Amino acid sequence: MARTAHPSDHEPRYSLIATQLLGDLRDGTIPPGERLPGERELASRFGVSRETVRQALQMLRRGGLVSTDRRGSHATLPSSTAEHVPSLDFPLGAQAAEPGTVHRTTVTWETPPPEHAHALGLAPRRPTLVHRYESAAADGSGQRTAVTSFSAVAVAEVEELARYRDRADGTASAQLRRAYDWMRKA
Repeated sequence: MARTAHPSDHEPRYSLIATQLLGDLRDGTIPPGERLPGERELASRFGVSRETVRQALQMLRRGGLVSTDRRGSHATLPSSTAEHVPSLDFPLGAQAAEPGTVHRTTVTWETPPPEHAHALGLAPRRPTLVHRYESAAADGSGQRTAVTSFSAVAVAEVEELARYRDRADGTASAQLRRAYDWMRKA
């Protein structure tokens, strides 16, 4: 029996898919900050299982080329254009904490602190979307907090933020890691 070996015979299928997705990121088919197609769509496109797609995405995540949250996977590969600003996590510095850090994020629809209202040009006691971020090391030390109030314009023009208005009751976890990208896109 004769067999011809191909270079791809020794490379796992997920690695080949990761390479093809990387090509899409580099050629701009999937621009920086944009959402990648869902796992089902990618599995269908490449003719593989969703698990194989997950492995490919994990490879790209380890390389810092995509980030994944509850809303899906997003391209983080820097573009070659001069106006591109690297993707930053919201709130700034949130992911810089050490491993084992406990995070809690919530959003509420409330009157912001007076200094926020003044900076945003809001009428006194006018409610807006307020995001609270808290983190502490696993042992409870190193408590960090951040309170961010969004302007009425941001809530109106950034579709992803507007979705939080009806469910901003302060009880559910808020996934706003990509807020800076959303605002740039809007």
